[in-house]
Amino acid sequence: MLNASDDSGPRQISIGLPVVNPSDVIILENDLPVVYHYWPHFPNTHWRADASLDKIGLLKLSEVQTTTGRVGYATNSYSKLGSSTFEGRLNYRLNHFGMQQFDLAFSGPLAKGWLYNVSVYQNFDPGSFDLQFTDFYDRTSIYKGALTKRFDNQRGQISVLYKHAVSRSMMAAANTAPFRYNGDGSITELPGFQLGTTNYSAIDGNMTYRDIVTGELKTIQLEDAAQNRSDEIGLLGHYTFDDGSKLKFSAKYSYSDAAIVFHPGLSITRATTADGYSYSDNGQPYEGYVQNRMSMIDFGQIHDAMMMAEYTRKRGNHNLRIGMNEWFNAIDYQGNSTRFQHAMAPSPRKLDKNGATYSSFNSAGEYYTGSENRTGFYLTDDWNISRKLNLYAGARLEYFTLNGENLPYRRYADFHSGSKNPATGETATPQEFGQSWLLPSFTANLTYRMTRRAGLLAEASYSEQGAKLSDYAGFVSPYTDAVTVPYGRVGVYYNHPLISLVSAVTYIRKTNFQSRFNLVDPSNPAATSMYHLKYDVATAGWTTDAVIKPFEGAELHLLATIQNPQYENYAFEAYGKEYNFNNKQVTGISRILLEIDPSYRPVGNLRLWASFRYFSRQYASISNILFFNPRWETFGGVDYTANRHLTLSALVVNFLNQTGASGSISGSELMTDGSMYNNVYMSGSYLRPLTFELKASVKF
Repeated sequence: MLNASDDSGPRQISIGLPVVNPSDVIILENDLPVVYHYWPHFPNTHWRADASLDKIGLLKLSEVQTTTGRVGYATNSYSKLGSSTFEGRLNYRLNHFGMQQFDLAFSGPLAKGWLYNVSVYQNFDPGSFDLQFTDFYDRTSIYKGALTKRFDNQRGQISVLYKHAVSRSMMAAANTAPFRYNGDGSITELPGFQLGTTNYSAIDGNMTYRDIVTGELKTIQLEDAAQNRSDEIGLLGHYTFDDGSKLKFSAKYSYSDAAIVFHPGLSITRATTADGYSYSDNGQPYEGYVQNRMSMIDFGQIHDAMMMAEYTRKRGNHNLRIGMNEWFNAIDYQGNSTRFQHAMAPSPRKLDKNGATYSSFNSAGEYYTGSENRTGFYLTDDWNISRKLNLYAGARLEYFTLNGENLPYRRYADFHSGSKNPATGETATPQEFGQSWLLPSFTANLTYRMTRRAGLLAEASYSEQGAKLSDYAGFVSPYTDAVTVPYGRVGVYYNHPLISLVSAVTYIRKTNFQSRFNLVDPSNPAATSMYHLKYDVATAGWTTDAVIKPFEGAELHLLATIQNPQYENYAFEAYGKEYNFNNKQVTGISRILLEIDPSYRPVGNLRLWASFRYFSRQYASISNILFFNPRWETFGGVDYTANRHLTLSALVVNFLNQTGASGSISGSELMTDGSMYNNVYMSGSYLRPLTFELKASVKF
């Protein structure tokens, strides 16, 4: 689950759909979402894969759909809840950029039938470049405790859990760098800039914004603007009845002061002294390249209350399960936008434009307050029809309501609640909204064993989803038609001591994607306006996954995917012109994905491994006129188990020292002539640089 762009969370697994909404990539802890919604509370500010966890794994798409009502792959993790004897674990990790991370957990008995577990996670990560305004790119602390009571001769137990987390991350604010786009999908590093190791964040660690609720001008330190603080209490238990049936439940309540600082790069322009630029810190006139940026200072006060209960029983050839979950989320959210500019230089200084450092306050501002409530019931049956035929079927019905208030008005400079549109005189007054849906989901998986080693598999599902509170953040109310997701897969499998293989053809379609874009007027690149767009995405693909064990100690994992994700029903009018992007390839997703993971154990306690991942061309504009060339992501390492107490590991990230950009090219959405981007300076995200890491794990 290594991640080539960020190492604080699990990597995303492509199913051909764009991750427009990362909440569709869900992380669960004790069968409940780590956070209800990712924005502005990213999961990695509240959860890390540390020593506090007893186990962690992936859930398949149909299981996620049935138990959560969402579509995508999920990581599920379970807390360690104590032990009958004292035991502990300490993990320590560092890299050559100065990152140090440790997590410590220990558990044991308190009295007869009573167990405890406590843990602490600390991350001190300065990043791979020198941020001038703070010591750490990621500074995260997580403290956990669990108290467990076992009863009825250990047939059941109940646990009370507590978590406190404080996290400040510059990941969204400092993840871009400048480069030259050559027009043919390749990029060239600029003199003085090395992607991933040169700081491109303004050395001034302050940001001024206009509060979208009160209208006040405020200045804040970016460290404070990015601070997340959360407290959570949970209740967890299970019981086994006389007939072998089982009941488990999980519940939690959390309160979070969440925040994100987001600094997307806009255009890079060439300025002369006549353009009126000067350094903000001393007023000296500036001539040269100017990086234009938007700053989003986003805050949320969030209450999450969630619970689930599940009863399972085996009857004959049936494994039956019935469950329910209740998720409640309340949030006061504001997204305050500002535009500013700085010199295109390492560790750049901010620039004033005609005497002003900041402009266009809240021209892309967001606001909503309200709550969501999801009540879902599901039923599954894992039925061994015969020795050769198995059917897994599930159904879910969810009642989903949301209500709140927002500011559904076209944005303008200095927009805030109570402001007046200078063109129309209209006052921005909060408006109430509300909606409810009854959402069904169905899934069925069929496995036919043709021989002892080979068989056929088929899977089909259908689900519906409602809108989200975050869809109401912009200037228009969202489309409230249910999102539908049909999915199907057919394939074959083969198991042998030398090779295990699965190969399948998949089709998936998702309707009513909703996105907000700051679109640039092709006839006037200085003019931008926010648009709320709706579209569908569909893809068909072929995936083959194989694990080969050619000889003792050697293993080779191969994964190959060919897919063709395309836009559908993607037509709209902007700046007096009609645009149609139907059948264009989805941005940021490759048609061909390869993964090659060899490993070898020369002796039982030593493992050598590597991972090579290939991504074919990715389009960087929805018009498909701009793209990034294919790339490889590489990892390698050595794991050594000294004894039952000590494990040592060494890891190299990007050992081929590849450089490359990813994502989209801002301002290109409506452009139809790609030649205007030949040899143009721009900024964007990039691969993690060559990184050497060491890790030690001690069990005691």
